[in-house]
Amino acid sequence: MITLADVAVIAQTYTDLTGGACSIREQPTKGLLDPKAMARLAVGEALTNLAWMKVTSISDVKASGNWMYAAKLDGEGVAMYDVVVALSEAMIELTKLDFFGNL
Repeated sequence: MITLADVAVIAQTYTDLTGGACSIREQPTKGLLDPKAMARLAVGEALTNLAWMKVTSISDVKASGNWMYAAKLDGEGVAMYDVVVALSEAMIELTKLDFFGNL
């Protein structure tokens, strides 16, 4: 997958200077070596990409996750759990972000 942009910008109206931004990140190659590091790096990269936007407050930043893990393979269910814990801890430590995800 080749990323075309690091952040998507959404305007609320045609005339106002307010809106939203979306930063989509993934780190699959790094996950082969260390799934927990992959999760932490994805959080860091997503937040860094939002640096191009004026964010009113870090508490206004929300996160959403979609888990595409082969959890039924040997050892992968545990790895997925470790990723979820590492991701949650990184988000709490760095930002106090709210997280919404589908498992």
